[in-house]
Amino acid sequence: MKKHHSPFFVLENIISPKQCEILASWGKNPKPANVIVTQRITDFITQTLVKITPDIENHYSTTISKYATVGMERITEGNFIQAHSENSKFSDNKWVRYNANDLTCVLFLTDYQTNVPFDSNFEVYGGKLEFPQWGFGFNPQRGTLIVFPSDPHFINVTTKIQHGKLLQIRAHLTTATPFFYNSKQYSGSFKDWF
Repeated sequence: MKKHHSPFFVLENIISPKQCEILASWGKNPKPANVIVTQRITDFITQTLVKITPDIENHYSTTISKYATVGMERITEGNFIQAHSENSKFSDNKWVRYNANDLTCVLFLTDYQTNVPFDSNFEVYGGKLEFPQWGFGFNPQRGTLIVFPSDPHFINVTTKIQHGKLLQIRAHLTTATPFFYNSKQYSGSFKDWF
């Protein structure tokens, strides 16, 4: 049977639940904020990504040249992240790239949960990272890192939070030469990839 190459690079348990708790504590902010950016968060995620850079480079057949942290996203009940491309905007009937983001990384710090008892500090109901064009998504799983191309083939949305709050860190990688998604390199569908 032919092995299908996924455009998604997924690593479960890249950090421990305890590390997730520590990171979550760094994201506490007296003022409500959707995105929290601190040097500690940036340093931690950059060090984590540096360790797995060879694996990411091998998966995408590219070379990483820069790490950029967007920050810790805190999405509370009733809120969501709209569908968007990580590096392009739709203007005058075409996609126009507006930044150097080539690959996007999302690190979940909370777990998806539907059962009681429910720990609202570390569990969330809702908050699925969805890819509408591909017809699937990832429920939050603490310590799991999802990497995907930043271009308009990977428009993503974080679904509405029904209960609890979602904590996740979003970072971007720039490659030595611009990375362009080529569907011929990635056969199959999510049913074949995972």
